[in-house]
Amino acid sequence: MRTPGSEPYFEAGPEFAALVARSTPLGRPGRAAEVAEAAAWLLSGRASYVAGGDAAGGRRHHGRPTVRLRR
Repeated sequence: MRTPGSEPYFEAGPEFAALVARSTPLGRPGRAAEVAEAAAWLLSGRASYVAGGDAAGGRRHHGRPTVRLRR
């Protein structure tokens, strides 16, 4: 995720951005607005049939999801 907290890593040089590109399915860091849209949908009535699962909106360096959703 590209956030104010991760921005210094991206600004330090191209190596971190390249690592992110290799480590994510879309080949780029996620944006907060993208995660916000997913969270808003999950909290809406349109997701009433969603019973649980993992949301890989952010991952730590060890690859485990940082967010686990249960309804």
